[in-house]
Amino acid sequence: MKKHTFLFIGFALCTSYASLFSQDAAAPKREFGLQISGLNFDGFTPFSGIYKKQLAENKYRRISGTFGNLQLEGQNSTHNFSLSAGLSIGVEKRKSVGEKTLLYAGPEFNMGLSFSKASRFDAFWSISPGITYVLGIQYDFKEHWAVNLEGGPGASLSIRKFFGNDVSYNFSSGFSSNVALGLMHKF
Repeated sequence: MKKHTFLFIGFALCTSYASLFSQDAAAPKREFGLQISGLNFDGFTPFSGIYKKQLAENKYRRISGTFGNLQLEGQNSTHNFSLSAGLSIGVEKRKSVGEKTLLYAGPEFNMGLSFSKASRFDAFWSISPGITYVLGIQYDFKEHWAVNLEGGPGASLSIRKFFGNDVSYNFSSGFSSNVALGLMHKF
């Protein structure tokens, strides 16, 4: 009787462990990190927080928020304020090109917003929707850490408004030489 009980408990523990382990392996993989683009040694360098979640084998959703600028200055009767930020959402497909290296690519939709007001001037706002085709390379230097480099061609439409003036539009497209360098934590 004791032998059957021990066998049953051992079997139950092994089954439970295998079940937990297989659920963990099937759970979506995630990555979170910081990216910088366009190093500026004379002033502020914009940075982004980026989050990636696995949707399927070698396919990830990517969401990033960019903080571009926040400035508030004042002196006597002069006051200046400006703010710019952005949000990007996309999907990337990955392809392994080495034991620790992979290439990824995919479309990313983005939206940039900015607002500025100076004491002696009218306020100014801008909205810039766009699309980029992200091309990147990622190297896993530790089990839970990776570094990546990405850039790509894109297009955007900038809609600007100076209060008291008409709305202006600007469409641009091209391949930027400005690449982003990221440090990612994988979990």
